Amino acid sequence: MKTSPKMVVDHAKQYGIILNLKDDWNNWAEYAEHILNLIEKEPKEKQGEFLMDFDDIDSMSTQEACEYLLNRLQGSGKSLGDETVEGFKSLCQQAMYFYLYHKDLFYETFDSYSIDVKQGWKGRKTVSIPLDKFIDNIEDFKKAIKSLYKKEYRGKKITIRYDDKGDRIIFTVHVEDVYTTDLGFDEEKEILNNKNPRKPVFPINFLYKPSEGILEVIAKGGKPRVQELQNIFIEHFLKADPEELADISRFCFDKVQDIKNLTFPVSTQDGVESVTLKGLKIAHKESHTVHSIDITPQEGKVGVQQMQDELESMNIELEEFEIKKFKVKVIFKPTDKGRRRQVTAEITHPDGCSLKQRQIDGVVYKLLKKWGIVLF
Repeated sequence: MKTSPKMVVDHAKQYGIILNLKDDWNNWAEYAEHILNLIEKEPKEKQGEFLMDFDDIDSMSTQEACEYLLNRLQGSGKSLGDETVEGFKSLCQQAMYFYLYHKDLFYETFDSYSIDVKQGWKGRKTVSIPLDKFIDNIEDFKKAIKSLYKKEYRGKKITIRYDDKGDRIIFTVHVEDVYTTDLGFDEEKEILNNKNPRKPVFPINFLYKPSEGILEVIAKGGKPRVQELQNIFIEHFLKADPEELADISRFCFDKVQDIKNLTFPVSTQDGVESVTLKGLKIAHKESHTVHSIDITPQEGKVGVQQMQDELESMNIELEEFEIKKFKVKVIFKPTDKGRRRQVTAEITHPDGCSLKQRQIDGVVYKLLKKWGIVLF
């Protein structure tokens, strides 16, 4: 991780560690060795905290994460001077700047960004209720989750926090797991020791859109566990019937099945350069033979044209198959910075969707709704 030597010096001061580094980027390999040698002389707890901070900074050292940080800063009524921005020589340096000088904002954005880039949300239609009408039920919600995990000797301790983003509310539930042990070396002897029991914590994420009555969940344990958690949220938090609206399909696979009439119309305001049906996973209705088709979009062949050509070359009549998965690739027009962003939405039967919670994914989701592929 290559960042400003001066910033590393300032970071080390927070831990009472004095580093002697010149502001010279060319000596970075030498600096790294010097820093690590000094850190290794510190107590293990301090070493861990120092290096874990760098792990957080490194995870925010992407173009997208740094844009999140800049946008969040501007949203708070502050901005960076041109001189500061021009002084950034790397994304790592930019992320570290926010960590050092806007730490609260850095970690607020860290949490938000971590949620927005998650994949694997399982959505379901339910009742539409504003936050102030059900937030008082949070303790009932907590008890129900505890009761669920108690059967597995987990969840003795649970915390719930939420972030109201206006159009959606994100609830993050942290659940205490069963005991595990970490394998490590003995402090005094160079021998392995696995007698360090601890109870790790795992997260569950609920995303609820009050105006649309849409609930999305990410949790480990597969589809049955996600459905249990959806039911708990609806019954104990929203105080509604989990079976109401439960059978409403989220995606219209018939729309893609009718490939000859499938189109992806866009307007100028959408800022879209091209849309392509990029992939299909299909199963024959009688023989159950499965085919997976994934194409590389060719210039001049957009929409469904290239996929139709591929199906024809394979002698496949789509009406003889059931669609198990399809992929739609959306390429946006270049921005002012010259970036051409693209998103591939992968829809898996019956309710799987690869889209994240980023703003650009939201644009793609609205397009899918406009095309009749997404129903809610």
